[in-house]
Amino acid sequence: MTKTFKKLATATLSAAICLVALKANPAQAAKFNFSSNNYTSPVFGYLSFDDETSGLTGIGREEVTLSPLNGNLDFSLTNFFGYGGIVALITWTNSDFLTPPVFTFESGSLIGMNLNLPPKTVNGYVPGPGGWPWSETSQVSVQDTSYRVKNLSVILSRYNYYCTLYPYTQIPDPPYFVYDIEKCRIPEMRISSESTGELQFQTIVPFQRPTSVPEPASVVGLSLLGLAFLLKKKTASSPG
Repeated sequence: MTKTFKKLATATLSAAICLVALKANPAQAAKFNFSSNNYTSPVFGYLSFDDETSGLTGIGREEVTLSPLNGNLDFSLTNFFGYGGIVALITWTNSDFLTPPVFTFESGSLIGMNLNLPPKTVNGYVPGPGGWPWSETSQVSVQDTSYRVKNLSVILSRYNYYCTLYPYTQIPDPPYFVYDIEKCRIPEMRISSESTGELQFQTIVPFQRPTSVPEPASVVGLSLLGLAFLLKKKTASSPG
């Protein structure tokens, strides 16, 4: 009976080790970076997703829609702009897609994206004497490796700081000068710009084709079958 219990203990331990190994080795996440070759209005970001739930095979050219709803997508795209003392970043993430994004892979490597992103606006203020309020609206579209950026910069209506130090208007009669702050007002200024470029992709953690592993329930089932076989064999060989 001692040998039987040793066999039972060994089989049970093996099953436990298998379960621990399955839990200790979660699916790998593939990670890619991308950036633009246009430094006038640069675009950069990253993509990460779960290999096992992506639906990719890693063989040849593949297009796949990765959804943030099932937790298999981490995405960020940032547009950087700066001019006249204004420097800002506008970033789109998983929650900003107007339609599901489509990504193109070649043998598991990211080579293109089709993205439908909404315009985004940031507001700010240039500090210091003569500073001014501003807003920037940016819209980015991506088709395969090409991208297009449309920017609308708005410098809001303001007063000329240096003019306001002496905002007087000369008149022909006494008192000859009147305080006239409105002569220092600068009207709103709107500047539109558009730029295009190509994206370059970099693999940080390569996609790995998922391998078939037994489900925990299957491991337990096989282990129990093995235990039952050992018990049956022992019972059959025992004297009646």
